[in-house]
Amino acid sequence: MERLELTAAPGDSGRLDAWLAGQCPTLSRSALQNLIEQGLVTCGGAPVNKKDKVVPGKVYAIDLPLSLIHISE
Repeated sequence: MERLELTAAPGDSGRLDAWLAGQCPTLSRSALQNLIEQGLVTCGGAPVNKKDKVVPGKVYAIDLPLSLIHISE
């Protein structure tokens, strides 16, 4: 697995799944929702809910399975 960490900026807001989709253009919103449901997206070590609101200053971690990692040559 590859871990991606994203920090919400002061002006960031809205639903977490939508915000993550904006931060990770290579992943679809439905793929991110699936990762959230599998417990692979966390904040402070705790799993998040796709309906959670983005909290500015918080660090969100996504554990990407190898099947979702695209290696560009």
